Amino acid sequence: MSEIQHALLFVEIAQRGSISAAARATHVTRATAARRLAALEESLGVQLVTRTTRGLSLTSAGEAYLPHAIAARDALSRASDAALHAAASPHGLLRVVAPIIDTQRLLLPLLVSFEQAYPDVDVELVLDADVRELVAGGFDVGLQVGLDHNSELVMRRLLVDDMILIASPSYLKRRVAPARVEDLDAHDALLATGQDGLTRPWTVRDGTSYMPSRVKLLTNSHDLVHEAARAGLGIGMTPRVLARGELERGELVQVLPGQVLYEEWFSLVYSATRIVPPKVRAFIDFTTEHAHALFGGGGRG
Repeated sequence: MSEIQHALLFVEIAQRGSISAAARATHVTRATAARRLAALEESLGVQLVTRTTRGLSLTSAGEAYLPHAIAARDALSRASDAALHAAASPHGLLRVVAPIIDTQRLLLPLLVSFEQAYPDVDVELVLDADVRELVAGGFDVGLQVGLDHNSELVMRRLLVDDMILIASPSYLKRRVAPARVEDLDAHDALLATGQDGLTRPWTVRDGTSYMPSRVKLLTNSHDLVHEAARAGLGIGMTPRVLARGELERGELVQVLPGQVLYEEWFSLVYSATRIVPPKVRAFIDFTTEHAHALFGGGGRG
């Protein structure tokens, strides 16, 4: 047992004037209290208490030691109060990592709303392809696309949405719009790599996969694929929720809607610790509610 705990017991003995009374106050036996006092005296190399048939009194060393022990007890009490206050009030630096996705329509509105709700939390945001490794390495929370799992992390689902093929009307006017999956061989593909850096094929609705033969753009940025499709560079894949407005306005067209389509998970990942810091818990709950409110009509959360 640590010296500070022995010191706290000594304060009880000195203030109550009795080892038995101090033992009752700290819920230990008298024998245990006596042993802890003896251990403290042995550690210090001095006698703190004089025992007589009439009771006990402090030695000169005990008198000198007592005010410092009381100050230590009071400091620990203030530390406990500070910890409880911090637990009730999210604050401090929150380190967030996210895939390279639509910052203007997805991340910026989230961060602005979160800052308004929790002004005492400062955010450091890093865009990176490998979210899981950065969270496991020290970031507080990550936004993840897909179901990639890491045993050191907890995953909280935000929503499930359709991944669809898109192209601009100008691109489809220049090229013959594909009618079948096989027709994609004649088109320029815009591909995004996964978190592992590997190029993944497009998933066809019947469960098979298709790997484009003409890759015009390969990038780890989902955002860049989306913008390149808008600019007419080729055909790319994006979450439906992020293209919803442009599809409604005719700025983008869904390609092969009945044939190339699959579901993708969007989730939060954070360290699997017993106690989740208030700032992390606040961001997780806020982001979940924000995603459902923002994409409730498009994604399936």
